[in-house]
Amino acid sequence: VKTTLENNWGYSIFVCGHSLGAGVATLLTLIWARDPFFKQRSIRGIAYGAPCSVCPELASTPFTRKYITSIVLDDDFVSRLSVGSVTELWMKAINLGQAKSDSVEDHQEIANEIVEEAENLKLYPSGNVYHLPHNSTRDPVSFSRINISRSMFLVHMPNRYHAEILKVKKVVQERNSQNILWK
Repeated sequence: VKTTLENNWGYSIFVCGHSLGAGVATLLTLIWARDPFFKQRSIRGIAYGAPCSVCPELASTPFTRKYITSIVLDDDFVSRLSVGSVTELWMKAINLGQAKSDSVEDHQEIANEIVEEAENLKLYPSGNVYHLPHNSTRDPVSFSRINISRSMFLVHMPNRYHAEILKVKKVVQERNSQNILWK
């Protein structure tokens, strides 16, 4: 990559990926954005359905937001996946299954203890996070828990991301043709 860029000074860098490739794209973009050779170029990373890959302190800093855009579709399981979120889910399931009573209060107490224990193991999606189909930007920390739903695995497939992005593109084109400004 370095040789190609040295031979083509007008080139910028665009790193993109889905799923594990999105996690790699995120980390590679952040590493290159700090490297003197690469940061003199225009560099951007786009992550579709990326596993959580950065700590909360780095997830939404101006530096990270400058270089990374993350796209999360609905309840995508992978976009909420980190050691902390899996640990939290696993511990809740085990502890709730072993609870001595069925009282809501007892279960809530167990859940609160587990959340505290798993918090320091959590990672987050990074940069500007767009949550589709809600067309909203979200704080990366809002993806710290796995949402159990019927579609949590299905929505992770690339064809689902592609279909949703085409819908957003259509909306943008319609708004542009009507001279409607985005807020």
